[in-house]
This record gives sequence, structure tokens and C-alpha cells, in this order.
Amino acid sequence: MIKRVATVATAAVVLCTLLMLTSVFAIAVKHVTCAGLRDRMSSSISGDWIVTGNETRRNELIVLEGDLIVEPGGSLTFINTTLYVKCSYDGEFGIRVKPGGSFSILDGSVIAAYNEKHRFDFYVDDGATFRMCNSELHGCGYTVYRGWIPGFEISADDVVIENCTISHNLDGIYLVGSDNTVIKNCVIRDNSGDGIICSSSSNVTISGCIVIDNDVDCYNSSVTITGCILEGSDVRCDRSPEVSIVGNVFIDAGIDVWGLDPKHYPCDVRNNTVNGRPIYYIFNASDIEVPSDARQVIVALSETPQSSCL
Repeated sequence: MIKRVATVATAAVVLCTLLMLTSVFAIAVKHVTCAGLRDRMSSSISGDWIVTGNETRRNELIVLEGDLIVEPGGSLTFINTTLYVKCSYDGEFGIRVKPGGSFSILDGSVIAAYNEKHRFDFYVDDGATFRMCNSELHGCGYTVYRGWIPGFEISADDVVIENCTISHNLDGIYLVGSDNTVIKNCVIRDNSGDGIICSSSSNVTISGCIVIDNDVDCYNSSVTITGCILEGSDVRCDRSPEVSIVGNVFIDAGIDVWGLDPKHYPCDVRNNTVNGRPIYYIFNASDIEVPSDARQVIVALSETPQSSCL
């Protein structure tokens, strides 16, 4: 058992863009999910799987009844490999990449719960190496009394998650103290909580992603969000001045900012639209007139702007 508890404390152009990008991702997801499954060698592992050396699993389907632990100095690579974590109750088993360990999930690989009702946890510790490309993650994370296990929790630096589908987890991706992480061209949807959480993390880049009905939260973090489509998915910034939100398409969603001090507010919010109309961000300004085409106006430490749309 691996456990760490977190405390509870349209415009036509927009629609066409979404449909085109969704179509592209649908093709990719279909390929990741179906391609080569019939050619994969099946095996079961009962008991903990401890990785201490270099292991590569290619074209396999593995059912694991135990923990998967990559020890310091160990290296594990999945290539077109599916791993089902078989728990008899939430959190019975999980995955942990320890400091000095390395785990790469590549080229059509899938990690999922064997039974959706019994979920696992997944931790990538500070000092570990982690890369996930062209792959999927499902069935990770669950609630507990007065808290929750986010599921896919990353504390390592320089992580890359690219062209992946992250769905049907508790939270999609939870970065805590993770620096220089890149989340690129991913589909993040149908998670019970948030899609991406950045907590006390720096220089995080989220680009080209499709996020559906899963918010993106930034807490005391520096994050760049660019070129994404966010449908029913708000971006929330809490005491995160070094957040850049540029060139994104929001559908039935928007941007929320909070702070206790002027230095807590985002510094760069521009060229974003919601339902085909602009989002305007007004910070520390006066005598501002907002254009009448505004769909959302965010006013922080400013006099109330004058506009026929307000």
C-alpha cells in the first residue's frame, strides 16, 4: 500500500477548432487504446514488483496484484504495454517511483485499474525521473475520510507528459513542488476532481491540451498555459503572480484570480476568448474603457471600468 493523504481544506470558429482538434485526438486515443492489444503477451504478477535494475517491457499485458516500486537506481520502461493494477479495495496497491528511480511510459502504453471501483495511487517522488508519451492513465486516486488521495501525484522536476489521455481518475495530474514540468498536447477529461493542479511548482508549461469539464488550478505556482482548448474548465489562479494565460480558447468557462496582495495576481493574461469573444484582464489601472465585445472582464486592483457590456 502506497498512500499520502491530501487534506480537504461559441462561436463557429471556436466550435470548428474544437471539432478538428477533438477529431485528431480521437484518432490518437483509438490508436493508443486498441492498436496491438491482440499481439501483447499476457502475464500476472502476484506480490510486489520491485525494480532495482534496468527493465523494459514491450508489447505486454500485465495484471499486477501488488505494489510497483522503482527503487533508487532502478529504471523501468513500458513500450506499448498495458498494466492493470488489481486492488480489492481503494489504495490496496499503488505505484511509486522513488528518488533516483526512472519510469518511462511510451508508445501506446496504458496504466489503469483492473476494476474501476477499486483504485490505486501513483507517486513520482522528488528526485525521480519520469516521462509519459503517447499513453493513457485511468482509475487512479480516490477519496478517504476527511481527505483524498489525488492519484497521479508528481513531485519530481523536469517531467514530460506529452500526447497522453488522462481520464477517469480522481484528479488528473497533481503537481506539488514540481519544477520545469511540461504537459503538452494531452486530452484531460472525465476526472472526478480537477484536471491539473499545480501547487508550489515553478516553470510549468501546459500547452496544446484539450481539457474538458476539469478545472486547472494554480496555487502559489508559476505556470504558462497556452494554445489550449478548455471546455467547461476554468483556470483558477490563487496567489500565483507568475502565471501566463495566453492564446487559449474557453468554451462555457473562464478565468478566476485570487490574491491577498498585489504581488499575488497573474502578470500576463491576453489573447484568450470564451465562446468566441475576448477575455479582458485589467490590473492596477484606472480610467479604462473595455470594448463592447468583451465576454469576460477580470478586474484586479483597479477602478471599475466603463463599458456598455458591463
